[in-house]
Amino acid sequence: MGALSGKDPAAPRVATGILVQDMLRGAILGGVLWSDKFFLFLGAGRDFDVALVYLCLQPAVVAYCYYFAVTAPRVNTEIALFQTVLKREGMASLRERGRTLRRLLDASLIRACIVGAAGVIVVVCSMALMSTEQVPLVLEVCLSSTLFTVLTLLSYEIDHIGDSTTALLLSGIHVAIAAAVLLKVADAAAYLPLAGVDLLLCALGLLLYRKRWAAPEYSFFWGKAMSW
Repeated sequence: MGALSGKDPAAPRVATGILVQDMLRGAILGGVLWSDKFFLFLGAGRDFDVALVYLCLQPAVVAYCYYFAVTAPRVNTEIALFQTVLKREGMASLRERGRTLRRLLDASLIRACIVGAAGVIVVVCSMALMSTEQVPLVLEVCLSSTLFTVLTLLSYEIDHIGDSTTALLLSGIHVAIAAAVLLKVADAAAYLPLAGVDLLLCALGLLLYRKRWAAPEYSFFWGKAMSW
């Protein structure tokens, strides 16, 4: 009967409430990088330079893709290994592994930031050769979009260590402020104040990231203990 109906009776069922909760969580965390374009479209309609905004987004997208395609696989492998040996290794060994994991994660974030910064330089220099009067706006949108990526990555790693509430709070503040500013200003000029807001959020996110990852051996242990 299951085969006739196209449903697998052995497949696990996900409660609707959990599914909706996960969708909202994903929308908030992912909305840091993408929601501003949606709000700009809602506020300005077609009265903004779509090509310019799209061009300025590229450094942020490249940095984001670089992090998850190039650096994240190794980081995730090391985290999985760390969680595997958590039960059978002594605290001295776990501390050393934790320091190594922290250095790897820091290096991955720094490399993604360097890629984003290099992308901003390329885009701004290219625009300077084509249209110098557009350079200030291009710089504003490029920098703010790159800061959006940095905040996304910091929130992701804070969530990765088990602090979902803080990650959602940082992301939610960004999405709420982006909605208010872009819907009110309804112009790409709104990216300058957004850059200032996200600079502060990134600084706060960095502090919280360093605090949460200061002792991953304890964070992961208590995460397992609380799930029992």
